[in-house]
Amino acid sequence: MLQVLFENAEKITEKPVFTSIWDIIEFGKNNLYYYLTLLSDTKGKQYALLLVVSLVISTFLLKNLFNYLALNHLMHLKNGVLKDIRNKMYNKIISLPISFYSEKEKVILWLEC
Repeated sequence: MLQVLFENAEKITEKPVFTSIWDIIEFGKNNLYYYLTLLSDTKGKQYALLLVVSLVISTFLLKNLFNYLALNHLMHLKNGVLKDIRNKMYNKIISLPISFYSEKEKVILWLEC
């Protein structure tokens, strides 16, 4: 983006045409360069640079906001799974007979649900 503003890359003055799905990255890049060229020619380079900086800052903030929301959602899922495992373990231990807790050795699968 900054190459177009600081004239390190060629300016694209004609609007790019979408040809196929395989060239979508090149189309997106050319489309962005076209609008940056148009904006810098009409409103000035400072305005275009301000727009690019605000775009970068807003995408950074949105990325962090959605990352926080995703981690918060995963925390609730983890706690729910852990609660279910603890409840199953508790119910299994409570349902075992008293003879299970005697001092005699037994081979038993006490976690089969």
